[in-house]
Amino acid sequence: MFAPMLAARLCAEGFDVVAVAGHVTLAAASDEEVMRWAAAQGRRLVTENVKDFHPLVQSASEGDEPAALVLFTSSRRFSRTRRNPGPLLDALRHWLSQPADHTGPIAWLN
Repeated sequence: MFAPMLAARLCAEGFDVVAVAGHVTLAAASDEEVMRWAAAQGRRLVTENVKDFHPLVQSASEGDEPAALVLFTSSRRFSRTRRNPGPLLDALRHWLSQPADHTGPIAWLN
């Protein structure tokens, strides 16, 4: 896992990001707790975990609960090797530079 390294690089460039894996409280939190935290903080959430987070987003939307905007990404599209984080960093920079998309709670990083 190198999400803390990605977050550190993005923070160094002025983006306000937090890596769940590098956060004292969130690292041990359940997916539901992470989703609630992100929604309460007005944050967007990036994950590959479609299986667990897609139902959470749907449940929050159907139950009229606040939900974070979730950006799904895939290791098939973006390599997870430490040697080449560039394409993923570039895509995240672009996404983070855009206003939050309020057309729906789910987006895909392309």
